[in-house]
Amino acid sequence: ITTPRANKLSYNGTAQTLVIANPVMGGTIYYALGDNAETAPLEDIYTTDIPQAIDAGTYYVWYKVVGDENHNNTTPECITVNIEKAVITIKAENKSSKYNEDIAELTYTTNGQYVKGDDLGVKLSTTATKASNVGEYEIIVTWNENNNYTANIVNGNYIITKSVLNVSAKGYNGIYDGNGHSISVDFEGSDLESSELKASNTVVYYAEEELNAENYKTNGSRVKPVYTNAGDYTVYFRYVFDENNYNEVASGNVNVTIAKASLKDVVVNGYNGDRKSV
Repeated sequence: ITTPRANKLSYNGTAQTLVIANPVMGGTIYYALGDNAETAPLEDIYTTDIPQAIDAGTYYVWYKVVGDENHNNTTPECITVNIEKAVITIKAENKSSKYNEDIAELTYTTNGQYVKGDDLGVKLSTTATKASNVGEYEIIVTWNENNNYTANIVNGNYIITKSVLNVSAKGYNGIYDGNGHSISVDFEGSDLESSELKASNTVVYYAEEELNAENYKTNGSRVKPVYTNAGDYTVYFRYVFDENNYNEVASGNVNVTIAKASLKDVVVNGYNGDRKSV
């Protein structure tokens, strides 16, 4: 007989024939899978079916020939067959988000000899959070080390970029009413008292003269100016923020305009300016 030959195999998710059978004259070849290459399987588990296997690993294919009426049986012999692990690459996709925004969903790709549906137990993690400072953070890939695969692991990068801290300011325009009036400065629709803005060390300086990077601390005040008397007031503001995590936006100014009230709008000791009979 001609000895069967081991197939050269790699894991592909399907059952694969372990050996290539050769023609046998004077008998029939029988096969069985054993536990090792030294101890032959029991006689009653041999069949004429060529053994198959799915998973990567080492297999011990035992074979023998049962002779016909003119030939003797052969002694069982063993062929060692390997199904090699499939080679894949698990790669974390790079992600980014702006400072103080929710972290983007982490995703990955699998390339190579991956069999769709196989469980690789891939998990992705990063130390980046919405509160993380602007910078680059690693996306770590872990997996369950599925025995059918050899994996090339490629970690990714998570980049936190600067946020734009938009500012809007509103002045006042009205008639003298004896009350104090000032301006309001809002950031992205939230007032300065919001916890997120406090956490970003954002403060506003106010003055009646233009403020810049050189004079805002000496000439500006963190207390809003308040105006009661009639007049036209220009209020300058400049906000100071965590410049590491926010893109700079220019300072500005708005007006507080208080027009004089007419006498009939004023009530003095119960008299509002209208003519009365005596």
